[in-house]
Amino acid sequence: MRFVRNLVKTVYTLCLLGAVLVFSAIVHLDRTLPADFKVTQGEELTIHSEFPLKAVSSGGEASRANAQPAAGVRYDVDLKLFGVIPVRRANVEVIPETYVAVLGQPFGIKIYTEGVLVVGLTDVDSPTGNRNPAKEAGIREGDFIRTVDGEHVSSNSDVSRLISESGGRPLRLVIARDGREKTVTLTPQRSVQSGGYKAGLWVRDS
Repeated sequence: MRFVRNLVKTVYTLCLLGAVLVFSAIVHLDRTLPADFKVTQGEELTIHSEFPLKAVSSGGEASRANAQPAAGVRYDVDLKLFGVIPVRRANVEVIPETYVAVLGQPFGIKIYTEGVLVVGLTDVDSPTGNRNPAKEAGIREGDFIRTVDGEHVSSNSDVSRLISESGGRPLRLVIARDGREKTVTLTPQRSVQSGGYKAGLWVRDS
């Protein structure tokens, strides 16, 4: 008998707790849910909530079949928790679908630069540790490299080739910054990983 009484007591407590939780959820939803919703013509009413809510009309669940009225039509739905417990009634307005049309004549733009643009600096894993030759030379992001050792450069491959062929000797670079040109000396460092000489530069051409 004690077991039965304990079981009944446990079931009663769980039911009471469940009722309190459901009541709290209903009060919360009634306060936070809007009274009016808008749906695009041809789409179903979607309610974003942390609780399992369903919109139910007089004809059953408000699915796509209930969301087909023409734009401008209004209808009422009952919002129900688990599709069973009434929470509140809401009004739904059907609005026309919005289209974006791209008009005009398509065209392309290509920007040509005099030299190559420095878009980033990075360290080189040299035998003496991580170093950034470009930064040590005073080169900054946004600079344009015009020449390397007197040779005009117009592509990434030009810069890469001249640095690789340097053998680590200092190179004179003419760079442009804020409309003015200046000459800097860059000493490439040998990369331990690749074995080649690098300047620690990320560049971009036209």
